[in-house]
Amino acid sequence: MTVIEKKRDIGIMKTMGASDNTITRIFMFEGIWVGLIGTIAGLILGLSVILSQIYFHIYKMDTSVYKIDALPVELRLLDFVFVAAAALILCFLASLYPARRASKLNPVESIRWE
Repeated sequence: MTVIEKKRDIGIMKTMGASDNTITRIFMFEGIWVGLIGTIAGLILGLSVILSQIYFHIYKMDTSVYKIDALPVELRLLDFVFVAAAALILCFLASLYPARRASKLNPVESIRWE
């Protein structure tokens, strides 16, 4: 969406001499930055849900049916590491195509029609 919204700005930057690599790096940085913020927020939210379940038993179970009183959870560091790494890799891959597309824009056409 940012590439579509910033089409005119990309055209102006290219006419001022910005290279394709510079444009790609700008949009890759933005995509990775947004992904990093989302990953950190998701890890904090997930950790808080797990810790609240461990200490406060938020998700209770019917003891007349089950032998346990609450949903069991286990906190594993490797799960957090793998999920964070997968999220960052997916953010990198998801920002790669729009960044390359932004760098290939024709500056004349992008300025003319905006």
